[in-house]
Amino acid sequence: MRLEPLSTHSLFDPKAERKWIHFAASLGVGHLYTLQDDDVLSVCSLSQTLIPARGAQVRLPFAMYEPAHQFSNDQLVLWDGGDLVRVSCATPAQPEVRGSFTLPGLRSCAAIGERLYVERYLSDEDGLGVCALPTSQGETPTVEQLVPGRDAHGTWAAVLGERLVWATQDGLELMRPPTIQSRLRYDSVRAYPLGVSPTRLAVMEVYDDARTALSFVEVEGSRLRKLASFHPKALVRAWCLSGNRLTVVLRAARRVGGKREYTNTLVVFDVETAAELLSLPLPFVEVYGEAQTRVVWLGVRDDHCAVLLGSGELHRFQARQRQ
Repeated sequence: MRLEPLSTHSLFDPKAERKWIHFAASLGVGHLYTLQDDDVLSVCSLSQTLIPARGAQVRLPFAMYEPAHQFSNDQLVLWDGGDLVRVSCATPAQPEVRGSFTLPGLRSCAAIGERLYVERYLSDEDGLGVCALPTSQGETPTVEQLVPGRDAHGTWAAVLGERLVWATQDGLELMRPPTIQSRLRYDSVRAYPLGVSPTRLAVMEVYDDARTALSFVEVEGSRLRKLASFHPKALVRAWCLSGNRLTVVLRAARRVGGKREYTNTLVVFDVETAAELLSLPLPFVEVYGEAQTRVVWLGVRDDHCAVLLGSGELHRFQARQRQ
């Protein structure tokens, strides 16, 4: 199998103050949301073969750099520091800010329906709490404390029905708020837990290439069990879940020619069997300290894939059998 280049498209806005795209996310592969300037969220539509078409923009009430995010019920929740914004994605051609607030000490959060579970640290009310998602801009949230003083240093959480799996500095926590049902030691710096089925997670290291890039973890009743781990000394730059296939872009720890330049590889996993299916090199080299060279998004549809770099270049490929 090989990747045949098809075309390259630019999503770069030359009028923007920042000269690279630092955030990109999609719910499925129909529409892609990006941030170049820190307070302008752009949306582009993607064709069946992942050809982009520029769409609308919406100005955010806060400047956000590399924000964390969650898609939930046709909405995109973004947070950076203590600032949180709720954007409606129900009509992608007309994105709308539905609400926002500032919550001191906000470290991590997860939305289930209209409830927002929040982790706070170094604030007057540290711990795990719950509040309502904002419905207007500049709200003052009323937070109900669930576990006062909890200091988990969590970054992201996966939502599995009415339960959460928090990624913390010590590992993973399975929670039916506010009760912790299980803990699993997991060596990571910044792990992103992605729900790939109702009972299975792909846990991806997104910061430190001295760790293991990806592990599959099963939720068995009220406990967590690691199934398999892949690619030590690498990190995950981008991913796309399509059916029972999880495709990721791995950035290797090894340098190119002794310099601080790193190779990227496209790797496909079967989430049902927790097995690696395919690995293909990508023609991109990430240069340390140059955000324009970093892979920020991956889209996969059928035998097509698209890779977005921080430079704004979107590269399209088609998988073909070697002759």
